Amino acid sequence: MRSETARDLALAIMRGQPTSEEVVSIFIERIKRLNERLHYFITIDEQASLSQARACDATLRRTHPSSMLHGVPMSVKDVISVSGFPMTLGSRLFSKVPSKRDAECVARSKRAGLVIIGTTNLHELASGVTSVNPHYGAVLNPWDENRIAGGSSGGSAASVALGVSAISLGTDTSGSVRIPASLCGVVGFKPTYGLVGTSGVFPLAWSLDCVGILARGVIDTRLLFKEIVHSDYSHLVESRPDANLRSLRIGVPWDFFEDFTSAECLQAFKKFLDDLDDLEQEILDVEIPWMERAEWVWRVIRRSEAAVIHGRFVQKSPELIGDDVLAILKDGMKYTAVDYITAMKEKEKLTAKFDDLMENIDLLALPTTPVVAPRINEREVDINGRRVSVYEALTRYTYPFNVVGAPAISLPIGFNAEGLPIGGQLVGHRYGDGKLLDLGANYEASVNGFRMRSQTLL
Repeated sequence: MRSETARDLALAIMRGQPTSEEVVSIFIERIKRLNERLHYFITIDEQASLSQARACDATLRRTHPSSMLHGVPMSVKDVISVSGFPMTLGSRLFSKVPSKRDAECVARSKRAGLVIIGTTNLHELASGVTSVNPHYGAVLNPWDENRIAGGSSGGSAASVALGVSAISLGTDTSGSVRIPASLCGVVGFKPTYGLVGTSGVFPLAWSLDCVGILARGVIDTRLLFKEIVHSDYSHLVESRPDANLRSLRIGVPWDFFEDFTSAECLQAFKKFLDDLDDLEQEILDVEIPWMERAEWVWRVIRRSEAAVIHGRFVQKSPELIGDDVLAILKDGMKYTAVDYITAMKEKEKLTAKFDDLMENIDLLALPTTPVVAPRINEREVDINGRRVSVYEALTRYTYPFNVVGAPAISLPIGFNAEGLPIGGQLVGHRYGDGKLLDLGANYEASVNGFRMRSQTLL
């Protein structure tokens, strides 16, 4: 049996070859063998996971599967509440007392028959892009252990790429699903703001936070999204095999990214556009000069709201917070009420401008990140002769779509000469998640599936 995706694995489990309990046992053993070196997981509970798996197997013996992902092992970023697991946020600020309830997205996943095998490591407080965690260890990139996995959902992305988790839930406030997806070579999907409930998810910036999915394929992504999306929006997720996906108008904002993207990532992106063109899509040049304003808007909202949430810790226990996160929280405390209200009004204006742009096109395409995974503890990267902080580089093409609340997906589109993954990003209309996933699935099929660090799950 060759299982490359979560869907493949679920189909095998439904046949009883192997059972969910057998699969989960294999995954838990992998984690125990590798985690001390790789730091992908913060908490695992072998007995609880096996108990869930046995219940899934019992369901299959009695009746039908709960979903197309029934029995599949799933990891969850450690800012999302999982009953019986502590929610640490990758920080020393929070106790290891087990959570009493599941977050809404976790409860929906369990009802769909997925098995939680552990909570994943992250950038402390979900407040960074490297997942170099001073308390739980740096999450190592599965393609090169001297490099970062990206963040803040680094453990989720890396665990999926290496095959120690079949699929994962993460969160995305500034790109925290899409950035590690790009650097680890997996699919990273951020839905339209508000489509997936955040009840039970510890906030970073409530006006920007989204629950997202890290997966080995767009099909896996769609299947999990269907299970966790609000019922009122389930129609947005349905696969439409008969949909006309030819001649979609795909806008490319070259002025926004061309000079700021490394040569190797730009080359891979141009090949990505060629592949989309082969799918009979219409590639158009577009301009988004107003998007430069999104940086100030995002910074004020993201940092102000984070300072409100974590400000008490800055005052009482700053020594328990990593230096980089502490600096961001302190910066957030400098903004005034006038700054915040102005930024929220500007957010509305930018969203209206984005909606106007999307009236004339179906999707946007741009790189996910301008560089491949930087080395651990590398604070700056060189982009076309310009020295830029890792934080600025990795968030530049992702945070604008948190500001406007649009759905966005990072797809693996190639590798550089050193074999490091490169991601390409597609952005859809707000509430246009279905069309975005449709095109992503078509692209995936056209390249015959994506290559993971561990190509098979079993």
